[in-house]
Amino acid sequence: MEDKNLEISARGLEKLLVKSLENFQEERDLALERYRRQDETIQNNEDFILQGKFAVDYLKTAADRSNAIFAVAKLVKEIVHKEGVAPQSGGIGGGSFDDESKRQILKIIRENDV
Repeated sequence: MEDKNLEISARGLEKLLVKSLENFQEERDLALERYRRQDETIQNNEDFILQGKFAVDYLKTAADRSNAIFAVAKLVKEIVHKEGVAPQSGGIGGGSFDDESKRQILKIIRENDV
């Protein structure tokens, strides 16, 4: 993030979510690419014994990042479809985030080491 200050507003949270999703996707893609390269070098059982753990670690990382992407999408869905929020064009939820929504977003971001 270019700006080191977190803007505590609906727009600030939207920007943080977008940046988080971009990072999650980049990390996932990188882990999958590393897995593919590692997998290509495994030719026999001995190679698997020596390199298999690394390949599995890459897949775990990719799965964790996929789960983080899903968690953010689920959170956004809950915010968008929450009762009492009147949808407007432009924002991810249309209105302002309430305190509970902000806490949920920040919790997910912290849990996923953003």
